[in-house]
Amino acid sequence: MGLRMTTDKQRTNLQNRSLHKYFELLAEELNKSPLTMQEVIDKFKVEVDWNKDNVKATIVRTAARALYPDMADDEGTVHTADLSTTQIQELYDNLDRWTASNFAIHVEWPSEESMYNESMKRFSKP
Repeated sequence: MGLRMTTDKQRTNLQNRSLHKYFELLAEELNKSPLTMQEVIDKFKVEVDWNKDNVKATIVRTAARALYPDMADDEGTVHTADLSTTQIQELYDNLDRWTASNFAIHVEWPSEESMYNESMKRFSKP
C-alpha cells in the first residue's frame, strides 16, 4: 500500500463517520434492489478528471510495465524512479506516440527552460 502525499487536511472525524454511514445506507439500498453485486460491478464506471497521479498510476505504469517487464516489483509495478535516462525518454516517446495516434493529443517534453519558468512563477506568487 502506498502513501499519498497531499497538502489537503485529513478528513475530519465527522466526515469519516458520515462516509461509513453512507457506505452502510448504500449497502442497505442495494440489498433492497434486485441487483446482484456482480451486476452493479459490471456497470460501475466513474467519470474522473485526469490529474498527474492517475495518469501515472494508469497510463504511465501500464506502459512502463509493457516496456520493462523485468523491472516490475512483486506487485507488478515498474517505478519511474528506477528507470534510466534513456528509458525515461523511450517511455515518453511511446506514450506520446500512443496518445497522438489514438486521441490526437500531443504534449511536448517539458524543456529545462519551461520547468525553470514554472518554478519561478510558483515562487513569485504574492
